[in-house]
Amino acid sequence: MAYGGTPVEVRVDYDDIIHPEEVDRVLEREKDVGIATLVHCETPSGTLNPLEEIGKICREHDVVLVVDAVSSVGGVPVEVDRWGVDVCIVGSQKCLSAPPGIGVMSISKRAWEKIEERRGRVRGFYLNLLNWRDWWFEKRVFPYTHSVSLLYALDEACNMLLEEGLGNVFRRHGLVAEATREGIKAMGLKLFPRKEEYCSNTVTAVETPKGLNEEELRRRLKEHYGIMIAGSWGKLAGKVFRLGHMGYNAQPEKVLQVLLALSRCLSDMGFPSKTWEALSAAEDALRTNR
Repeated sequence: MAYGGTPVEVRVDYDDIIHPEEVDRVLEREKDVGIATLVHCETPSGTLNPLEEIGKICREHDVVLVVDAVSSVGGVPVEVDRWGVDVCIVGSQKCLSAPPGIGVMSISKRAWEKIEERRGRVRGFYLNLLNWRDWWFEKRVFPYTHSVSLLYALDEACNMLLEEGLGNVFRRHGLVAEATREGIKAMGLKLFPRKEEYCSNTVTAVETPKGLNEEELRRRLKEHYGIMIAGSWGKLAGKVFRLGHMGYNAQPEKVLQVLLALSRCLSDMGFPSKTWEALSAAEDALRTNR
């Protein structure tokens, strides 16, 4: 609203995903919508929105699609051209496993045309994409002083992904995510997303058992086992804890380490936990899906 737009929200429950048919209904009703924004992987709830289907609908309605793919690119397929993603925003520090500090964007020809058609000037210099296009694409110089060390780190991180092969990278994330979910369920815990098919392969959100102090659980894991997991925020604060398995952390051995430590912490806090069942379920998933 600060930039002159009027948002039209597609609201869903926290444990749900954005359904393509609802996006279609909203765009049929709201004929003036020109830009749609979407978070691909909702890390607070551990869900993955159906980007390919939503991208197709946005194209059918001639709506520019801007996607936050910070916690999905490098962990799951994101085919910006084929799926109709006009602007894709990525962070260096998530699935790419580079240090934080660099934002990466892909911009479609259609998005550039929309930017050029603006009636008003872009507020600010740093976030004006036209400056980047005119300075970097044409003159091959940055419009401001850049962090060379971070660029080298990101370049090496991308090289490592390409050396492994993107197909192998995606399979590794899927394998680790499946093992994590199977271990969590066998431990007696409940996944937060209402359907397992909504779960992301880069982060697993777990419903906090009734009576458990989620903050204390995270503290014990960190102090006793050197393992950091995350809580959530907003309305999900205290109700959900999350296990990240993206990038460098998406390794089979790390899944087993975290499940073992988590089970022991729960037992220490007086919550029955099925350690052997959890580890067996995770190992079965790793063995079966390799």
